[in-house]
Amino acid sequence: MPPNRPNSSVRKEVSPLELVDAAITRIEKVNPQLNAVITPLFDKARAQAQEVCAGAGAPCAGPRTAGDKRW
Repeated sequence: MPPNRPNSSVRKEVSPLELVDAAITRIEKVNPQLNAVITPLFDKARAQAQEVCAGAGAPCAGPRTAGDKRW
């Protein structure tokens, strides 16, 4: 789960894949009560997050910082 800090994605301390996984975890937790997600496309979301990382030339694992030149 990504750090629970405001703007952590802006500071690039979490990867796109980590953000997607956190959102999926939350959806899986609350959707049975809300029934808001009718067709979960979690695999597609993860694949798109991986593409973002691949396009940036950075692996999608581990924390990142604003000074990380791989982003």
